[in-house]
Amino acid sequence: MSNAIFKNQEGRGVKKEAANLKDNAQNALQEGIENTVNKGSKELSDIAERAGNNVRDFLSNKSEQVAKVRDQASKVRDKTEEKISANPFIAVGIAFAVGVIFGALRGK
Repeated sequence: MSNAIFKNQEGRGVKKEAANLKDNAQNALQEGIENTVNKGSKELSDIAERAGNNVRDFLSNKSEQVAKVRDQASKVRDKTEEKISANPFIAVGIAFAVGVIFGALRGK
């Protein structure tokens, strides 16, 4: 009978050890998953931040280019207005000639 008690106690010890191993494995797996998710989240956050910075730089650069083009267009408009104001009859003659040419091309 003492042999049966010993085997029974030994079986309980093995069961407890197996349960502990199972718990340890679950905990390790859970920690691994959490670490992986946290690392992935951090990497994704870094990628999004870099993308945002790139977009801001791109838009800033483009807005500067648009401002330069706007300034150049304004200068061209001002020079054109000056030329027209200085020579109104020539400007009307040029406009008439351009209209005749476009009308002739369109009429064909």
